[in-house]
Amino acid sequence: MMRLLKYDWKRNSTTVLGTLAVLIIIQTAIMVTGMIRGWDPIVMLVSSLMGYSSIGVLLIVLVVRTFDYNIRSYQRRLLPLRSVWTILSPLFMGVLGMIALAILVLTHLWLHFYFLGFQQLGVELGLLFQDANFLLGIWRLIWGFSYIILSIFFATAVARTIPRKSGVWVGILVFVLLHNMIDWVGRGLLGQGYWTESEITETGLSITMGPLGQSMGKTIYEMVVAALLLFATAYLIDRKVEA
Repeated sequence: MMRLLKYDWKRNSTTVLGTLAVLIIIQTAIMVTGMIRGWDPIVMLVSSLMGYSSIGVLLIVLVVRTFDYNIRSYQRRLLPLRSVWTILSPLFMGVLGMIALAILVLTHLWLHFYFLGFQQLGVELGLLFQDANFLLGIWRLIWGFSYIILSIFFATAVARTIPRKSGVWVGILVFVLLHNMIDWVGRGLLGQGYWTESEITETGLSITMGPLGQSMGKTIYEMVVAALLLFATAYLIDRKVEA
């Protein structure tokens, strides 16, 4: 997989580094201009977060385009590697990008609160860095990103099994129906405890959380679904998608 990851990075490095440079310039301009002209700190914060959100969406698009190129590339299909590595390589690249983006956002937030005097928010941010919830939040971000990417990969593979322009619309429909079906089945199997598992005890409200910061049932269910999506996508690449 490392060889595939190296090729994926080489093909996308110019776009990634260029976008990162533009992002840093824009965020610096917002912060410096806002401080000089006395902008409302909330306006500055919202503007910065919108920029980071746009980069997050661009990262998803980049990862999906890389996956789509890989499954259609005749040269990549000739490599003596299992199709599952074709899936995991762009996914891992995207996860690394999401971690880097999260670190950049948190660093910016720290500077934002430190220089603009958001005392209360600064204290809460400091507690976040010192608490185990920080690592849990990063892990949930990585898992949420991976989960949504795997579902998009599956929809993309389905779309590529249809040798027509209508395949794109079929892929979009599959993605929407897939998530609705996953949610419906999850609620049917786990009931109202699909999102949280809680009970009233003598000491108060007790909530049972899984390793992803959600209910244990939902954690296990999503892991099973992710594994099924991974192997179903690999199957489509091997049997149905034409290079």
